[in-house]
Amino acid sequence: RLLIDVGTNCEIVLSNGEQLLATAAPAGPAFEAASIACGMRAADGAIEVVQIVDGQLSLGVIGDAVPVGICGSGLVDAVYALHRVGIIDDSGRFVSDDIAADVAPMLADRLITRDSGDRVFVLHTDDGEPTVFLSQRDVRELQFAKAAIATGWRLLLEKVGIPDADVQQVLLAGSFGSYLSPQSAIGIGLVPKL
Repeated sequence: RLLIDVGTNCEIVLSNGEQLLATAAPAGPAFEAASIACGMRAADGAIEVVQIVDGQLSLGVIGDAVPVGICGSGLVDAVYALHRVGIIDDSGRFVSDDIAADVAPMLADRLITRDSGDRVFVLHTDDGEPTVFLSQRDVRELQFAKAAIATGWRLLLEKVGIPDADVQQVLLAGSFGSYLSPQSAIGIGLVPKL
């Protein structure tokens, strides 16, 4: 069993039934959305769920309010969903406009280049203006955080001599971890695939 308390500092505990091993991983502020372009804490107006259903974007917003930002669980969902449909490639980069139009035609127009030159995926607009979006830098911030956590649990498994496939249960904890979609967490490699 793995217990993973996800936050700026991530605590990880592995139990093999006979012993407990623990470590910590400096995940950084990505999960609290502090370093995310449109990031915000989990409050009214925060996008907390991002799904792509029948080729269309579907958002879950705290308080059923107008989206004003994205919190950590929404960030993980967004990256997982966009990678799953091919808008984000295996390296974590947004694909070209041509590829986006081919793999996700109903979402391709949401992938834009802002005046600053940044490529972003628009999650919400107000009067046609992008107000909440996911930037390439946001994806990188999540990759750094995910890498720190995955390295932590992989090192614990290696220390005990347990292959990933032998993990029977992962418990996600903490104010962020308890709201995280298990499917998205597995999908981006944050936790072992069960």
